[in-house]
Amino acid sequence: MTGALLSVYQSTRIQRICRELDLWCFNPLWHTDQENYMERLIDSGFHAIITGVFSAPFDATWLGRTIDRKALVELKQFSRKFGITLTGEVASTKLSF
Repeated sequence: MTGALLSVYQSTRIQRICRELDLWCFNPLWHTDQENYMERLIDSGFHAIITGVFSAPFDATWLGRTIDRKALVELKQFSRKFGITLTGEVASTKLSF
């Protein structure tokens, strides 16, 4: 089972490994609404922390930051402005900055 929502890269890598091991791969979150998913995580009490930043618009100030309502508001702004996903997955290799 994977947690991939939109990342074809993540999903296909795990599916390939499962196929090689003759295992069935299940992607229950595939194409789940990202905003709803993130809000449900926060409302359910999950404590998600940013452990790495690898591209703009994120910088070192995001390291160690908890995904809470304030962070989600900023992520939504980044999503609109830069075309990134709310969940940190890369859905497209073409971003417009």
